[in-house]
Amino acid sequence: MENIDYKLVAKGGSVPLAGLLDQARYHAELAKRFQRQLGEKGWRPAHTSLILVTTADLETDRAAQLEARDESKANREREQAAITAAKEFKADLVMAFDDLFFDGVVTQQERQEANRTNGTLGRSAPAISRYLGDVRRLVEKYDDRLRPYFDGQSALGLLDKVKYELDEAQSKQETDYRKLPLDTLKLYEAKGRLLALIEKLNRIGKRAFAGQAEIVALFNKDLILRARKKRRSQSGVEPVEQVAEEKEEKAG
Repeated sequence: MENIDYKLVAKGGSVPLAGLLDQARYHAELAKRFQRQLGEKGWRPAHTSLILVTTADLETDRAAQLEARDESKANREREQAAITAAKEFKADLVMAFDDLFFDGVVTQQERQEANRTNGTLGRSAPAISRYLGDVRRLVEKYDDRLRPYFDGQSALGLLDKVKYELDEAQSKQETDYRKLPLDTLKLYEAKGRLLALIEKLNRIGKRAFAGQAEIVALFNKDLILRARKKRRSQSGVEPVEQVAEEKEEKAG
């Protein structure tokens, strides 16, 4: 089999094609509009060209047909549901540690550790799983004090549950990806590459226009978020998104 970047495959497999293409067209226009300022922070015209070329490659009936026939959708939806549950737990945990800090129960360092993400988590299952593993020691230490924030349940027990379900779903999804036909793998790899370019442009845009909130707000993934929520709703997966998650998605 040809050399396939499975990290890009996993990245592209979770994003709806239509929403991705809408976002890519929007970002290509942003890149042209602000090329001078973006160029000072490392965005090159070649990056914009790559967005346009990849978008054109994906704007075909063949690409739409390949995505429609994807046999791994059930496990992908299971993985996305597990990601949502894990991020909901994280948002509740961060809020709990904020309260416990102001109550003098936890230290500033512990509060920061609970909030630590090593960058935005987005909807990356590996990144979320690492976060849950890293923060487990703290949750175990304050398990009794955290119960009121989780309806009297053990926060440690909930953490272990959501992490197990996330890891299991991710493992099944990775196995499914490796069973896909080569043309579908190439489609997902291209989608992942396009999404990575969009996220790169967002990061550079936020640096280039730091302090200019109205312009910074343009560098988001709103069209992808909207399409992703629509797909979950149609598939029966409850599209419950925390404000914290949307902030992380847009930050990417």
